[in-house]
Amino acid sequence: VKEGDGHRRRGRLFIAAALTVTGSAFVGLVLFRFLPLFAVLTLLVTYVSVGGWRVAGTRSAGPQRVDLAWTLMAIAAAGALVPVLLAAPHVGSSRPVVVWSALGALGFILAYDLVRWTLPRTWLRRLWVLEHIYKVVSALSGMASAFVGNVVEWGQPWSQVAPSALGMLVIVYFV
Repeated sequence: VKEGDGHRRRGRLFIAAALTVTGSAFVGLVLFRFLPLFAVLTLLVTYVSVGGWRVAGTRSAGPQRVDLAWTLMAIAAAGALVPVLLAAPHVGSSRPVVVWSALGALGFILAYDLVRWTLPRTWLRRLWVLEHIYKVVSALSGMASAFVGNVVEWGQPWSQVAPSALGMLVIVYFV
């Protein structure tokens, strides 16, 4: 476990940067151009960034009411996004394989966050660090995938999947 002021400080900077990125992405999606992949990644990265920060703060105390509210809001946002995604054209960087796998990743973590309310506190004392690693690395790989999808034109959609696959390898390594 990376205890210490340096890790906490870098974590706060990471959360601030992630929320800045996702906030600007949200504004771009609403005001400029809606892209299905970026909509899903914006929701996913925002959710796991905050979740990774929250689990480090609550640790063995387990989820709090604010965490439940956060999860329910994300479920509602994902549910509202599904019909929009079904109607949206899947062109360019928004290929269905990438869009729906990103939404599946969000669904997976939302399901886990609901289930963890039923887990014994003794489990939560051990699981929080794994959850923290998963969520923070997922946020970073989600942002990397969005970046690649926006900048790299060759190898679509697989060039977007590569950051997520690399992120999973990092998660497995640290777990």
